[in-house]
Amino acid sequence: VGKLYEIFSKAVEKESFKNFMGETNNDIDILNGEEFNKKIAEDYALFGTLIESLGLDKQ
Repeated sequence: VGKLYEIFSKAVEKESFKNFMGETNNDIDILNGEEFNKKIAEDYALFGTLIESLGLDKQ
């Protein structure tokens, strides 16, 4: 995980990547392993209930 973080941290500095992300309306948010796990847990708590309530969890 540490190696991937290092690689992606370098990649996001490239102008071509920044331009692509801007043109496609995407944010650049590089997270380390601990931050990523926290973000996934927060997103699941937020969207998991919504997805289940809409019946989209089992298709």
